[in-house]
Amino acid sequence: HEFHYRLFESMLSGRDLHATLSSSSSSKNSNPQWRRIFQAQVFKDVAMAEKIHRVLSSSSSTIEQRDENDGGTTNSGDDDDEQVVVIAGNGHVAHYQGVPSYVLERHPDLVSRTCVVTSHSQNSNDDQADDDGQVILSRRKIPDLFDSLCVGPRGANPADFLFVFDNVQDGEEHKYNVKSSPSPHVSNTTTSDNETSKAETQKAYDEIGSTAHLTGNTIRAKSILSYLGYSKKQIDSLVDSGDAYNFQGVGNPHLHANIQRDEAVLDIGSGLGIDSFLAAQSVGDDGMVVGVDLSAKQVQHAQRRAKERGDHVNTRFVAADMEQLPFPSNSFDVVISNGAFCLAPDKEQAFREIFRVLKPGGRMSVCTTTVKSSSSNDSGAA
Repeated sequence: HEFHYRLFESMLSGRDLHATLSSSSSSKNSNPQWRRIFQAQVFKDVAMAEKIHRVLSSSSSTIEQRDENDGGTTNSGDDDDEQVVVIAGNGHVAHYQGVPSYVLERHPDLVSRTCVVTSHSQNSNDDQADDDGQVILSRRKIPDLFDSLCVGPRGANPADFLFVFDNVQDGEEHKYNVKSSPSPHVSNTTTSDNETSKAETQKAYDEIGSTAHLTGNTIRAKSILSYLGYSKKQIDSLVDSGDAYNFQGVGNPHLHANIQRDEAVLDIGSGLGIDSFLAAQSVGDDGMVVGVDLSAKQVQHAQRRAKERGDHVNTRFVAADMEQLPFPSNSFDVVISNGAFCLAPDKEQAFREIFRVLKPGGRMSVCTTTVKSSSSNDSGAA
């Protein structure tokens, strides 16, 4: 749906949504790359909606079976007490696009009993504080905020309930942020679209990095890691150290990397450090592991965890762009990556950088999501 795509594009580009939708030539001027990314977005929406549909169908079957067992005497009001809560990003639920759209299409009886709740951050630099130091969103900014979030006619709401929270600015300089010089292979004509995409990615994963210290679901993490082929030894080490639930990958690069002792390993898109920690165990104290991530917040967490784990002797993390790696040529024996290439705007350039920093005869093991066949609708509409 074009409306859904425009909402998705606005989240990446920061365009004025009203102007975008009112433009008759907006479809012609849209970014082809974002159209392709949107197809992946729709794929995730449909997958989530299918899972929710199965849960709802299973629940309905259970209620019907219970009614039969009770001879039809069950209070019909009991059914209304059962609630299903779906947690997803704003891009998957705002304006009832994506997941809600697909679910309610198959369960129209739930329309009147469904609500969407979204949250949005705002900077408090220009806002006032009360006597207790609590920041108050100034009245003059409320209309501006809603204008920036609404699509279509003025006053249209992105959700039934909208929470606005303060985006804390700690002002802390990122110790491990590396300002790299462009590789000689990198063109100076990098498009602003690519830079915008990277900025959005960095912002999203900085938010993840800022909450990485919170305890997660270790049981689910073990199940996912086992499904992806990580060994029991690897999984147990991550569980014992309390890092398993911070896994972010889409596969298992260790299956094909064949990392040996004393080797130098580069982990591109190292995230919160999980695969880097496992690589550190493989190379030993005389080897070296360097994790690279666009998010400085994730780099900070990974570096702190490396020190706490005792891996800091042979492991370090830097914030850098995978398309402009801040390392000399012929530096690494192995390059691994787990999910980062999904987010690289210029994948060809990223692979050039891998080739550049690998030693002659070096190896790479890259896990990424791919499209097995072209969509029946290449325009990106779903």
